Amino acid sequence: MTALMEVAAADGILSEAERRWIIGFANATGAPQVVLDQLQNYQAKGMDELLKVFHIESGHAHGKYALLSLIYDGFRAAGADEELHPKEVEAIYALGKTLGADVEQIKKLYELYMEEVQLRRKRLAVIFPHGTNNVVGEIEKAY
Repeated sequence: MTALMEVAAADGILSEAERRWIIGFANATGAPQVVLDQLQNYQAKGMDELLKVFHIESGHAHGKYALLSLIYDGFRAAGADEELHPKEVEAIYALGKTLGADVEQIKKLYELYMEEVQLRRKRLAVIFPHGTNNVVGEIEKAY
């Protein structure tokens, strides 16, 4: 999960929305409370430190078994604040290449992420035609 924190912070800011998304994701995937607590206070160390740990020769489990998932989740974490900054995208590509992913694979995951963002926006526009900032008000009007 710290890898997700690092790519989300690659633009120089680990936003609260990004941190909350990563902690929620960690919780949903069964991370123990000690990990959730560490993520709550995690301070980004920079991509150089991350890439020392996550590389293809390291034998790290993510490199062997969950490489593409880590890359895709990196896009989701970095975009949780509704801004996928070019430095975050660059960091995700660097992580993927360091772990041995093909650039074309990373590009496909990026495109899939962007398609899902557009679909989410389209879905929200249909469900909440007056915007999501007043969701509670809209629901209260209905009841």
